[in-house]
Amino acid sequence: YKNTVHHSSLHELQHVKKYDLAIWKKVIDTHLKKANFITNDIFELPNELISQIVIFSNQLEKYIDIHQTVAVLSAFPIFLHDYYGNEEIKKRLAN
Repeated sequence: YKNTVHHSSLHELQHVKKYDLAIWKKVIDTHLKKANFITNDIFELPNELISQIVIFSNQLEKYIDIHQTVAVLSAFPIFLHDYYGNEEIKKRLAN
């Protein structure tokens, strides 16, 4: 997995210590959109909090059971979404 990610990921995302605010915002935005797509089939910021069990259940039903694949999500953006709430995250990502 790590070898595949290393060779297929964007160069600017390979070194977490070098992330600036713009990259962090992009990572958070993309992972929250991916979680929303997994659970609601819409690739946009979610309108409500998404629990981890709902993400897991949808991954199992839509991807693992059918295609034996899974989307990798970072827990950090989901934690921020849970902690700050939906509207605050949207506001912070917009600035």
